[in-house]
Amino acid sequence: SGAGWLVADLRAIQAKFAAERRDGLVRDGWTRLLVDGEEIELTDAGAEAALTSGATLVIDRLNPATAHRSRVSEAVASAYALGDGKARFLPRKGGEVVRLSAVPVCPEHGQVLPAELTPRHFSFNSRLGACPACEGVGNIHSILPELLFPEPSLGFWGGMDPRVRSVMARSARHEALIRVVLDHLGLTADTPTSAYTEDQEDAILHGLPQSFTIKWEKQWGRSIRKVEEERVWEGLVSILEGWNAKLGWLSAERPCRVCKGGRLRKELLSVRIFGASLADLCGLPVADAYEAVQAWELSEAHTTIAERPLLEVRKRLKFLCDVGLGYLQLERAAGTLSGGESQRIRLASQLGSGLVGVIYVLDEPTIGLHQRDTERLIGTLEGLRDLGNTVIVVEHDPDTVDRADFVVDMGPEAGINGGEVVAVGTPAEIRKNPASPTGRWMSGVESFPKRTERRPARSHVVVKGARENNLRGADVSVPLGVWVSVSGVSGSGKSSLIMDTLAPALQRHTGVDIVPGAHDGLELGEKVDRVVIVDQSPLSRSPRSTPATYTKVMDHLRKLYATTLGASERAWGPGRFSYNSPKGGRCGVCEGRGAILVEMHFLPDVWVECDACRGKRYDSETLAVRWRGYSIADVLNMRADEAVEQFKNHRALYRQLQALVDVGLGYITLGQPATTLSGGEAQRVKLAAELTSRKGHCVYILDEPTTGLHLSDVSKLVDVLHRLVDAGHSVVTVEHHLDMLRQSDWVIDLGPEGGAGGGEVIAQGTPEHIMACGTDTGAALRG
Repeated sequence: SGAGWLVADLRAIQAKFAAERRDGLVRDGWTRLLVDGEEIELTDAGAEAALTSGATLVIDRLNPATAHRSRVSEAVASAYALGDGKARFLPRKGGEVVRLSAVPVCPEHGQVLPAELTPRHFSFNSRLGACPACEGVGNIHSILPELLFPEPSLGFWGGMDPRVRSVMARSARHEALIRVVLDHLGLTADTPTSAYTEDQEDAILHGLPQSFTIKWEKQWGRSIRKVEEERVWEGLVSILEGWNAKLGWLSAERPCRVCKGGRLRKELLSVRIFGASLADLCGLPVADAYEAVQAWELSEAHTTIAERPLLEVRKRLKFLCDVGLGYLQLERAAGTLSGGESQRIRLASQLGSGLVGVIYVLDEPTIGLHQRDTERLIGTLEGLRDLGNTVIVVEHDPDTVDRADFVVDMGPEAGINGGEVVAVGTPAEIRKNPASPTGRWMSGVESFPKRTERRPARSHVVVKGARENNLRGADVSVPLGVWVSVSGVSGSGKSSLIMDTLAPALQRHTGVDIVPGAHDGLELGEKVDRVVIVDQSPLSRSPRSTPATYTKVMDHLRKLYATTLGASERAWGPGRFSYNSPKGGRCGVCEGRGAILVEMHFLPDVWVECDACRGKRYDSETLAVRWRGYSIADVLNMRADEAVEQFKNHRALYRQLQALVDVGLGYITLGQPATTLSGGEAQRVKLAAELTSRKGHCVYILDEPTTGLHLSDVSKLVDVLHRLVDAGHSVVTVEHHLDMLRQSDWVIDLGPEGGAGGGEVIAQGTPEHIMACGTDTGAALRG
């Protein structure tokens, strides 16, 4: 830049202190100020006036290209000391002004952070880095404009949801304030809400900084008083959030307005590498992030600084790809991951360690994996083995079992009828062992029946413009009155389409207040009375919940015991036999739980069997009432298959108990606490409860129902789903299991890849049609 001035900008001071400040600078050896490009002496008359408006102090006159390094360094240090850590170099003959700062600073907007940036600043789990609005979560629970104004073609009051309008109209003050705010924004009450600009909508929803003068009438008894006051418009969202208990259905999780879902402070999101902020990088699928990081080319100086962390980032991204998680976004919340995905993330972290002589234990790692991705996972497990480690896998997937070096088969059945090692050996030896249930399926002795005919659809439900997550906005037609399976490689958009969009949209159609995923609408070919989502979430987190209570078996048992002679003599009704009612005959010590929670402080809390009732849940008087020699606690301790025999003459009870047996849960006891059931068992209890339902046309939506199921159990599940369809209902399953796909009437295949490369319907039709297509699912079905 040539010669110029190195200056420090001084803070403005009050006039009464100007002379003292000038004298202090002179004593310290400073002599000149720079005013409008001209130097003036500190002893000049205009110096004091300049100091009151924030003067520019000349630190040195130099040419950075020729001046000695020590002189430049000393001058910059002095400028930092006098200019609050900031300085400027102003060229004499024009040119670009060079701004210098001792701290990270934006030339246009001022200081970014008060200290040097550290890794903690880029952690949304640290208060240094987390966005203050959402506290690093990235989402906030907010009122949605589309729910607040469901009729966008109408004006403010006409387009507003009538339930909200009835609440807002109670306040004359709010009505007056809204009228003034609309006028300030250049709108009227009749302007369609769809015509609002983005700034106008933001102002109406989230408020304005200035205050407004409003006039309104306040009624007190029979008298009316005119009021004029100043009010700040806080926004509809702020007003309605105060009534969240009444209007909570208006709210849903949405990206934070401040960080836009980036989780970090907005000034930290301005820090970029090759144009990408940390939030931009984390918003990519793992595979895309790996490609982006691989493409980074750093200078020699930057490589020296970043070589080690960049190497670690690349290694970890590659390991995530190797275990079939390339479709997952890096920012994906842990709570939204399936069990299999969480397990594979931990597996990827182990791959990076390069340890030898370790025993790895994996519980069903193929959960949620397409056949194509399963092959990749098996290769990873074989790689761990080849390094010199031991890999123990609890698994039902036939392909994974077939690639094992040694198999231990447990059985012969489930529950009390299991617990034995029925076969051991190589996969080939297991196939030849007639005592092995797994071997019989692998060898083909047992198999699923081949379907020669497919049921035709009665009608269709069409999801218009589905675009949640990676969905591409296409219309998707789902047949009704048949069994539909939705398939595709991992991350192709199956859950986004079915669980996040179709299921809540159907529920909303039946009157449930729920917000579905982004789409343009729903077209129904026939009436849907109920929507039942059967997933693997726990039945309940309380030991009070049991298969008997969930399937309504308990209701019939209580009525049955109320008809016994012992209950009639004591004038006891069904309520006496409820262990959930404080007025019933439950144990007073454990309050009907059968166990007592013991807090262990530094260890996990544990449930211990109640000493008073010995786990029977009832008091001694209630247990004295018998039906055919059984107390109600004895019945709750029966297995479902035992209870079927005991109650075969009680039609309602028998139907519900038989449903438990039909879904393969004959081995569980009726009073088994829900907290001890596996995800697969909980799912089948929900199915059993629905098998006895007679309530109109129901759409059953199942999310990977074969998780945790042996092929013998899958066979029973297939029979149950066929029964539901034959009864006039519709079944939709999100599934990878090839035998489930072959048993379906219709298959919708999504893809072609996961993440950003998916989200399209690439094939649909009967399983035979899918086999003839060139998709990964078709190839797996053929193979």
